[in-house]
Amino acid sequence: MNGTRVVFGLSRASFIDSTVASRIIHLARDGGEAARDLAVVAPPGSQPRRVLDLIAANRLRVVESRAVALA
Repeated sequence: MNGTRVVFGLSRASFIDSTVASRIIHLARDGGEAARDLAVVAPPGSQPRRVLDLIAANRLRVVESRAVALA
């Protein structure tokens, strides 16, 4: 395990907007110790993944599954 402390699971989300993405990005940036190893689960091709890829670029660790987030 790599010590990930916070995992946002968006696997079942069919839609997120810039507000959701912005909140996650702010947590990653300003969340201190708890956000150091933040991971966001958003499967490739899903709408949440497309939004995060466009908005968050390299600011977030976005992975395809919970297992990958915790590995």
